[in-house]
Amino acid sequence: MATEALRLKDVRIGYGNVEVVYGVDISVGRGQLVYLMGRNGVGKTTTLKCIMGLIKPISGSIRHEGTEIAGKPSYELARMGLGFVPDNRRIFPFLTVRQNLEIFAENPHGASGWTLEKVWELFPILKKRESIMAGTLSGGEQEMLAVARALMRNPRTLLLDEPFEGLAPLVIGNLAEIFFQIKGSVSILLVEQNEKHSIRIADRCYRMERGRIESEYSPVKAGHDAEDEPIIGKPSNRNTWEI
Repeated sequence: MATEALRLKDVRIGYGNVEVVYGVDISVGRGQLVYLMGRNGVGKTTTLKCIMGLIKPISGSIRHEGTEIAGKPSYELARMGLGFVPDNRRIFPFLTVRQNLEIFAENPHGASGWTLEKVWELFPILKKRESIMAGTLSGGEQEMLAVARALMRNPRTLLLDEPFEGLAPLVIGNLAEIFFQIKGSVSILLVEQNEKHSIRIADRCYRMERGRIESEYSPVKAGHDAEDEPIIGKPSNRNTWEI
């Protein structure tokens, strides 16, 4: 297995006196995309929030690149290379697209890491929209902006919570292609209901049921669709994001 970027061991999480996640074990190899699947309400988002320091675990170990991080505040984890894209995106609607990115930039004019130029290259539609208010973007464009904004912090590990929710199938396909392209340079833990698009880009999958990890497996044909034709890595017209 690749060197671990993220490792959860026997993590238990609760709200008040109610325990909702029971002894979860998850491993994300460095540069891998790991998919955490399961129905709504089984504890997936709670697990992501706990990793990111928004909820303190009851017990267990959470290690990022070998360093114990359980219980640390989220701002400290962000400085340690963890990025989080929540399911409600939380962009700043009354700032422009460019302003949303610049205020998160670790080094907006630097020669290394994620810069505006690299973001424009990955999301060309955002370049076209850079001067408009972020609140006027379509749902797919807002999701792109949320992902791009997280990348501007130069995370080494990225947590994605339901990035495909409410988006058109064509937009989902394009966003899945983006995740496929950036994994390797960043480790990704993906929580998502859309299994078709998630499984095909994942290196490994975990299924959560009732707050527990019930199974773990590696996709047999990651990067293929149901008709066994490769769909990741094909040339695509990013303007389809405008749909």
